[in-house]
Amino acid sequence: MRRHPLRYAANARSGRVAGLRPLPLWVPPVYLLHHRLVDVQGYVSIDNNRYSVPNDLIGRRVEVRQTKEHIETYRGPRLVAVHRRVLEPTGRKYRLPEHVYKRGQAPPRVDSAPLEKTLLERLPEIAEYLQALKKHYPGHYLTPRLRRLLEMLNDYPRPVLLEALETARHYGLFDLERVEKLILRKLAREHFQINPRGDDDE
Repeated sequence: MRRHPLRYAANARSGRVAGLRPLPLWVPPVYLLHHRLVDVQGYVSIDNNRYSVPNDLIGRRVEVRQTKEHIETYRGPRLVAVHRRVLEPTGRKYRLPEHVYKRGQAPPRVDSAPLEKTLLERLPEIAEYLQALKKHYPGHYLTPRLRRLLEMLNDYPRPVLLEALETARHYGLFDLERVEKLILRKLAREHFQINPRGDDDE
């Protein structure tokens, strides 16, 4: 007697399914996500505690994941530093041994002139703002701000960035985090407007 092909296939499949082992339960880690600009001393600040990162990231934007027990810092997909999380806001600095320079060894200083030259070549309109920024952040304090300006130039539309920097120049605003908020507000108004009357459908 011939077996019914569909019934045979169904029985074979059920036999295979019955033999499968369940995958182990995997719970993804839970964390708070922060984006930070590494300060001139090589730290990122979370909950009024400062955690060290490699000094070649000074002035760079990094992603910080705050878990229950750790502070994990990423540069793109690369994990660059892991600290034990300090629960209380202490206001202190926490530096990993690999981020400590040996005696007589200084952290690398980055010449800001090439960064300034690149910015002026790409955005000559901000020359006056750059001069004011240099007075506000003298010496090595300027370099991370110039790096951040270059990142903003790559991230945002040129007209919106120019308008925000002109507003910042007019009001003497040199906190680039606040300048970025100006940009984001303008982009939100221009690109995410909702028309409740539905005039576009007419």
